[in-house]
Amino acid sequence: MKILVLSDTHGNTKFLNKIKERFNNIHMVIHLGDNTKDVEMTRKVFPVDIYNVKGNCDFRDSETPEEQLINIKGKRVFLTHGHNYSVKSHLNTLYYRAKELDAEIALFGHSHVPESINYDGVQLFNPGSPVLPRGGSKKSFGIIDINDEVTFNIYNLK
Repeated sequence: MKILVLSDTHGNTKFLNKIKERFNNIHMVIHLGDNTKDVEMTRKVFPVDIYNVKGNCDFRDSETPEEQLINIKGKRVFLTHGHNYSVKSHLNTLYYRAKELDAEIALFGHSHVPESINYDGVQLFNPGSPVLPRGGSKKSFGIIDINDEVTFNIYNLK
């Protein structure tokens, strides 16, 4: 199963077709907030199951949850934007929340900086931002492959 992970799209979805050209076999999309309205266009390009949470810039969205715990092929996956867990300064609070939830994977955004860290059995994964990279990073998105093994990859937009 191939999962596209996006965050911090901030109203710009022009990059979606570029991703579809590279990965036309996406089975699921996860959007980690900062602009939940972008999910509508994402669904048109990728007509698959989409899970999303809202971020700190989605304050007018009263329907989308701030976090979710989902199960994907037997893996417990925690979804959050990350602003409530101080992810711009450290990942400790996010890690401990994932442990509380017995999640094996914690997906987050907010910093606009891609990261993939496995700490004490919890994979912390941030796809960065495909439109507004920060911290010297490039425009990016994530792909998670869940088969016999789980792999986490960050790709730069070309």
